[in-house]
Amino acid sequence: MVRTGLLLLVSGLLLAGLAAAGETMQFRGESGNGVLPAQAVRADWENGAGVAWKVPNPAAGWAQPIVHGQQLYIAGAVGEGDLKPSNFADGVKSPQSMGVSLFAKPPKTPLTWKLYCLSVQDGR
Repeated sequence: MVRTGLLLLVSGLLLAGLAAAGETMQFRGESGNGVLPAQAVRADWENGAGVAWKVPNPAAGWAQPIVHGQQLYIAGAVGEGDLKPSNFADGVKSPQSMGVSLFAKPPKTPLTWKLYCLSVQDGR
């Protein structure tokens, strides 16, 4: 869960930088393929340099963070236990990795889907 939270944070900060360059108002970018025009993107986040703020991720992340204007939106599921999708370390590769299959079992506890809105400036 910590890894997912860190991934969301880094993704959010990365997207915040892209948002400053211009906003894409269409799902998955202007071409719908998830590719944005070339940007100077940090490749190394390991040492914490350039991280403006950190907040705990309140939900299991099931969607990528979205930056619009000065807001960072994070969607996720809140419930009991570890809600992380199976085989998510390398990203979603198939519907089965998201628990969508003929043999998938529903969660044992109820989930509440939430949308959080944080300030890009300070994470509040």
